[in-house]
Amino acid sequence: MITQYQSHTLVQHIQRGWSLFSEEMNEFVDLLPAQQRMKGENWYRGTADAVTQNLDIIRRYKAEYVVILAGDHIYKQDYSRMLIDHVEKGARCTVACMPVPIKEASAFGVMAGR
Repeated sequence: MITQYQSHTLVQHIQRGWSLFSEEMNEFVDLLPAQQRMKGENWYRGTADAVTQNLDIIRRYKAEYVVILAGDHIYKQDYSRMLIDHVEKGARCTVACMPVPIKEASAFGVMAGR
């Protein structure tokens, strides 16, 4: 998990609420605190930028699958069904989203579809 601004309560939630992973099956959540890693850059400019700036660390794990979630998606959710569907369909990328009223959309990451 890549964290940034005032991440203490989020880290606590992950440590206490996500103990369902099995080390024996190489399942884990790794915590990566924000760093200023790129020349001239400030902190992360969103989820995609945080992933981009940490690709070297992510690739080092050589994981078969990686689940990337924005901060407003981190809760006690079981993503196994989504991962199973992803694998069964042979997808290269799977994106989960849900509709919200337009007046609330600016509070979340916004995705447009075609």
